[in-house]
Amino acid sequence: MLARNQRVEIIEDINSRTNWINAFNVKDKNTGIDIQELLSMITGYLSYFQRGIKYLANNYRRLKEEDKGGQETFPLKLAIQTVLNNSLPFNRFHILELYMMSSFMKKEDKRTNTSLQQINFSDNI
Repeated sequence: MLARNQRVEIIEDINSRTNWINAFNVKDKNTGIDIQELLSMITGYLSYFQRGIKYLANNYRRLKEEDKGGQETFPLKLAIQTVLNNSLPFNRFHILELYMMSSFMKKEDKRTNTSLQQINFSDNI
């Protein structure tokens, strides 16, 4: 466990072709890549990517609903799957899809003041 006055860095060792993970005092000069900054940048990119997929999926969903004259709703899950199928060069995006759906549901729950924990199994029968 790190003390409050420490940070974790990745130190590259070119000779042994190894990356070392070490703890340093916050006051010491940065010699490697700060893991917290790296994770923050990755999180930012994933949020940006997720927002883009959400916009594309919502646009696609609205287009499909317009094609059917508004008589039938097109599920967000199918719209996300379609966008991911046509956007990514690989077909292993199930985890990304689950993450995005859970994130969208959490945001919807905040708006409607409901949560998945409040829904009983008997309510869904």
